[in-house]
Amino acid sequence: EDFRRAAGMYVYSKPQSVDFAVASILTLASVFASLSMLVYFQLSRGHLSWWCVALYLLAWVGPGGRTMGSAYTLAHKEGHNRLLYRKWVRCGAGNVFENIVGPLFGIVPHSFTTAHIHIHHALDGGRGDSFYMWDVDRTSFADFLFFVARILAHMCCMSTLRYFWVHDMRSQFYQLLRGAIIYWVCVPALFYSLTGSLSLLFWAWFQPLIGMTVFLSVINWAFHGFLAFDENGKMIPCVNATCIIDGPDDSFGEDDHMAHHYSTQTWYTETHKYRERIMDDLRKHHGSVFRAISIPEISIFIMLDDFE
Repeated sequence: EDFRRAAGMYVYSKPQSVDFAVASILTLASVFASLSMLVYFQLSRGHLSWWCVALYLLAWVGPGGRTMGSAYTLAHKEGHNRLLYRKWVRCGAGNVFENIVGPLFGIVPHSFTTAHIHIHHALDGGRGDSFYMWDVDRTSFADFLFFVARILAHMCCMSTLRYFWVHDMRSQFYQLLRGAIIYWVCVPALFYSLTGSLSLLFWAWFQPLIGMTVFLSVINWAFHGFLAFDENGKMIPCVNATCIIDGPDDSFGEDDHMAHHYSTQTWYTETHKYRERIMDDLRKHHGSVFRAISIPEISIFIMLDDFE
């Protein structure tokens, strides 16, 4: 309780946000310890042993995917709330998980603040979205691989920078461009100058991009696994985005992607209130609501065309 009180007084701008404090500390500790181990063995031995890389990857994923999942979730929360932290944190460190820790998990700095908010949430996976899914067969592995390539273009900032430039969104374009330059040029150059190791550069910096690309492809296969249109040809929100109730590995409400898209300001512990408001639509359209199942499991069952 004292820890939560201190986090509320000195770190977070709203009392409810202290829910993130413990997960943030544990994730930061795990990242610091595992990266320090990797750099230490590279500098002391001049190379990375296979077991050292294996330990790093295990720590990178974390038990049950908790480290990777928490890093993604916290970066996601920061991107959605520019006032998440108190002023001294915002002016000093900024979005810690989006811009500092995030790159160690394949997240280009400022990508949530720009691309995720102004593209994915603006278009809800529809035409023009860098996460566009309306044209893929959810039961086709070949289409899934095509979707992975699409997510990779998003992660590398190719499609998102193009979107901002074409739509004359110069502020978002230059903010994301700065992040891309930091990710692709500045930090790799610093890593290599300090360690002289292409192996460490790959495992600590570029492998996470590959891992997070596949991870996001898998979870979005479930998050936007279904699609339906009403009599006017408009997409039906409660079908387009998935909600999981009582999931075994929910991370601060990430399982309720429906509320996340269509009631974004609802706090993660109160998303049931959104479902209550739209219950008539959920019943009418057979909304994409599941219980006691994980996001990857839904993706796998969809891929296998197994809806029992």
